[in-house]
Amino acid sequence: MEIDGQLRKVIFIIKMRGSNHSKDIREYMITDKGVMIIGPRQTDYAKLTTGAPEWISQPQEAEPEPKAAKKREIRGYTEARRSDEPQKHGAARPRPK
Repeated sequence: MEIDGQLRKVIFIIKMRGSNHSKDIREYMITDKGVMIIGPRQTDYAKLTTGAPEWISQPQEAEPEPKAAKKREIRGYTEARRSDEPQKHGAARPRPK
């Protein structure tokens, strides 16, 4: 999607093991080292899924982060808690049979 004149990739992570459902939209990058979740949740824009996002002048109060361990599994990738630096994710684990 386009935000601030840049083409960006976002992902919806609906459900993770050991957590409640999430309504968050997160920006990501795919690098030669794997998937990187970039920064905090997208809360400064409305209508992101319409293809014509609108900037919200007063940020909406975001829902709190799901209560979970410091690392959460996302289909074979681990997501470290939010920080100012992008989070790096390792290669996918084999799926259990």
